[in-house]
Amino acid sequence: MGITRRRGSVKIERSMQVSAPTTRPASIADDFRITARALARIADTARFGVLTTEQHARLDGGSRQKVTRLLQGLVAHKLLRRLDRDIAPFLTSFFDTRPRAFGVTPKGLRLLADAGMPINVTPKRAQFILAHEIECAEVMFAVSSAVATHGGCQLIDQPELASTFPAVTLAHPKPLRLQAEAQPRDFPHLHDIFNKPTPIAIEPDRLFAIALPDNTGWSFALELDRGTEDITAKRVKGRATFFRKALGYTSAWSADAHLRQWGAICKSFRVLVVTTNSETRIANMIATLQYVGAPPGLFLFASPARLAAHGALGPAWRSAKRDGISILERA
Repeated sequence: MGITRRRGSVKIERSMQVSAPTTRPASIADDFRITARALARIADTARFGVLTTEQHARLDGGSRQKVTRLLQGLVAHKLLRRLDRDIAPFLTSFFDTRPRAFGVTPKGLRLLADAGMPINVTPKRAQFILAHEIECAEVMFAVSSAVATHGGCQLIDQPELASTFPAVTLAHPKPLRLQAEAQPRDFPHLHDIFNKPTPIAIEPDRLFAIALPDNTGWSFALELDRGTEDITAKRVKGRATFFRKALGYTSAWSADAHLRQWGAICKSFRVLVVTTNSETRIANMIATLQYVGAPPGLFLFASPARLAAHGALGPAWRSAKRDGISILERA
């Protein structure tokens, strides 16, 4: 299947196979072609939600110049969109050092479907923090690379995992949002903070699973901490706090809400917190978990430095009880 542009649109020639990657740089001229290489850029953008030019170049493996030209062509044909342009810069363009960030468009998703590469996602809007999304993609790069190196397990990433959710969850406008209810009887030591059943909704930054050949495995809710969330305040309403997140995940885990909403594939469940801040912040977050009364193994913590040193599947993680944990450990 080859794809060519005619009269301002992208035409799919169904009688042909996808053409092999070409050495000619992509252009925005009328003869712009969607090759397998271009489809890969659209598919990766859809999978991770937001990718920068530099991240695209790393995934593509080619020269940054060629990848940049390819991305320009995809944007020109409205298959990708520049998300960093959708947010008014604080400074003039001369001083604006934000990376170029790309998201997929509905047209790009339709093209993937026509090419037999459907991805179960919706296009990202611009009302989010780009740096947060970009760093989440970096963590998933680390996980994907570690799984490939390991060779004995399989990554089931969020788009595939979400397609296995129960039908009632898939019908929900936000199927990834975990609906928990904190019960005062389960947290009697927190009676000064809440004294009646309190609903808490938590949506992980990324949900994925790692499966072994014997059909066992683990599911993980990724939470990226950029040091902006309050970890000292102990409140369940108002501005987001790590306390509320800890209380919400603990309540959901205790009531098996993750099983009801996300299905049996998420039975062995952990929350992975990757902080771009310091080891001191990890210690402070662990102190909050202990104050809440969260199970000591429910939350695991790491930093980019830890992941770089040990790998995402290696002993990079720390719990409330010990350090040097691998997320593939069964206990």
